[in-house]
Amino acid sequence: MLLSPNATVDGLGEEPKLFVASEDEPVANVSTELAASSPGEENEVTILPGTAHAQNIFATDQAGPVLDAMLQRLKRFAAP
Repeated sequence: MLLSPNATVDGLGEEPKLFVASEDEPVANVSTELAASSPGEENEVTILPGTAHAQNIFATDQAGPVLDAMLQRLKRFAAP
């Protein structure tokens, strides 16, 4: 999972990735761009309400939705 990435992240590989950002933070569009351009078929982006950046999202009322998205991805893609 990448929280509010703000630049290209090299070496992400083919593994499924979850990009998370707040809709009103300056780098929100980067998450969408990276999800589309990163290697692999199972990349996803979650854009949440608010302005919080990166780990500060967990200090908002969006902490629950972020944790839910993370857990769903782990359930879906974790090795048995």
